[in-house]
Amino acid sequence: MNGRKIVTFSAWNDGGYIGLAQILMQLGDLGSNLLWFCDIEELAPEPHDPGLDDITPGDGISTLELLRLVAPDKQVIDGRFTGFPPGEAEAALVITAVDSSEWEIETGSLILIQRWTAAYPDVTVSCG
Repeated sequence: MNGRKIVTFSAWNDGGYIGLAQILMQLGDLGSNLLWFCDIEELAPEPHDPGLDDITPGDGISTLELLRLVAPDKQVIDGRFTGFPPGEAEAALVITAVDSSEWEIETGSLILIQRWTAAYPDVTVSCG
């Protein structure tokens, strides 16, 4: 993932928890065709969706399916979500929930970095 940047921001703001669904919505058409591999270490107990609990790191799911499983208020405590474009061996982005306190997103897309910077005021961007 050479040339990538890491976008970091708090998982909490005045409106409450910033869930994975909100982050995925910022992808817009740039993320609509990604295949996601999810390594979820820990989820908050409520709200509960058994479908999300059943995903294993080897299961590839579409962006729409991932959005369906991560209700806006579903809290990921620790987990990594890696999105691949169709037929590509290199991930387009990696979204990591860190101890339910912050999100780290690794990407080479300047457009996405600008979207997250505009959406979340405490964003920091560093070299990957």
